[in-house]
Amino acid sequence: MAGFLRKLSAITVRETISRDYLAGIGVRDNVTLVTDPAFNLKPEPCDLTFWPVDPGKGVLGFNVSPLIQKFRPQGENPDVLKGEIVGFLREVIDSQGFSVLLIPHVDPLDGSTFNSDSNYMRDIFEQLGDRASRVGMVVGSLNAAELKYVLSQVTYFIGARTHATIGAISSSVPTLSIAYSVKAKGLNRDLFETDELVVDTPTVSHRTLKDAFEMLMRKEGAIRGRLAEVLPAWKEAGGRPARLLKSMLSA
Repeated sequence: MAGFLRKLSAITVRETISRDYLAGIGVRDNVTLVTDPAFNLKPEPCDLTFWPVDPGKGVLGFNVSPLIQKFRPQGENPDVLKGEIVGFLREVIDSQGFSVLLIPHVDPLDGSTFNSDSNYMRDIFEQLGDRASRVGMVVGSLNAAELKYVLSQVTYFIGARTHATIGAISSSVPTLSIAYSVKAKGLNRDLFETDELVVDTPTVSHRTLKDAFEMLMRKEGAIRGRLAEVLPAWKEAGGRPARLLKSMLSA
């Protein structure tokens, strides 16, 4: 596979962990570091009727997917992870004074339940039904740009889907990533020079989410300052793949 990759005209990678991995297997000369094009996606305003009726001190956007269950301890009942998440979100509402907006970000176009964030998160929403005025859940067939608008409106965001976290980060929203691969760590290290804003999927619990959320709130000013500093260059780099392809086709 390394030999095959070396024969390609160009490879683009969106974070340095993957770039360094390729270099480690001898794939260097045709590799270009870029930014995920989702950083450049322009949000489209949409109806926010699903917003929590009582926003409290602010709204925590939250995303989790069925995909992360595969990276939990072998044989674990799916209800264990959901229970930890529900316990954390109840504390966010009751102790921290924030409201919660559940934001599914990936759903099959055919309406099936396979790999569906909405299907997975609906159970979490129902378990928070006793706090109905403080909890909302995105419903309807929003497109990617509309979902980015929703993400841009929350006070903080915690998400497992990479493009959900990119939507929030690129909107300057302080964001915590739930990681099941190197993508989240690579993006965070490149953006913030640390992966302290990443929680590994196997360690997700009421306690780890609580601790990470409290850190997110403490460092909000520094996070927003860092994003104001680096996002212009990151968005500019999002055009590199197109410019690279254009130069190759012109040649």
